[in-house]
Amino acid sequence: MIETLWICEACGINTAIFRCDENTIRILEKYWKRGGKIQWLAQTYPKGDDLSNVKTAIDHGAMGAFVMGGIADQYVREKKTEALHKPIEFIREQGLIAGTAAHSMAVLEACVANDIRVDFFMKTFHHHNYWSATPIDPSNPELPEEGDDHNMAHDNIWCMSDTAVADFFRKNPTPWIAYKVYAAGAIKPEDGLRHAFQNGADFACVGMFDFQVVENANIAYTILNPGLQRDRKWYA
Repeated sequence: MIETLWICEACGINTAIFRCDENTIRILEKYWKRGGKIQWLAQTYPKGDDLSNVKTAIDHGAMGAFVMGGIADQYVREKKTEALHKPIEFIREQGLIAGTAAHSMAVLEACVANDIRVDFFMKTFHHHNYWSATPIDPSNPELPEEGDDHNMAHDNIWCMSDTAVADFFRKNPTPWIAYKVYAAGAIKPEDGLRHAFQNGADFACVGMFDFQVVENANIAYTILNPGLQRDRKWYA
């Protein structure tokens, strides 16, 4: 794992997103002790008033933190926006950059409607032009409610409407980290990354094995060179 981080560093990657747990901290502390320079943006797991996981990330070198997407989706679905606001504001108060991840557009809309200030959004983003994509009901494109069986076929789609996401960020200057851009491996890197950056993403969160790092970095470098067709300004 540390060798993989060395490869990332050699390819110009300066930040990695990891979940906040004991294993992540153990590895990162060894990596930094050996001279590693990559920053940690922590995926955290608040539970109502319990912000202990967020505090762990802050105490162990994270340069920023965000609420895990599944948790944020649930908070908004259950109309518990204050539970989403609390960890984000706590992270900001500690001097770190703070945000939230989301699968559902409702999370982004709730943050805007409730004046929840974020330094960045992480939002799933990919098209549906792959063979295993389940057709979406245009009248109900959002994520299913808990226990809603008729929409469970959407478990192979992580972005219900890339058009709606792109439209939101075209009007919103908040820095955007796009994730699931390969639809869990169903979309080729050249296609997924280009689609994300052309449509306004400022960053892409891409999970990689060691043997994929150099190729992905070269693909991103090629896409981000002059010639990229993009309407949205860069906000990061």
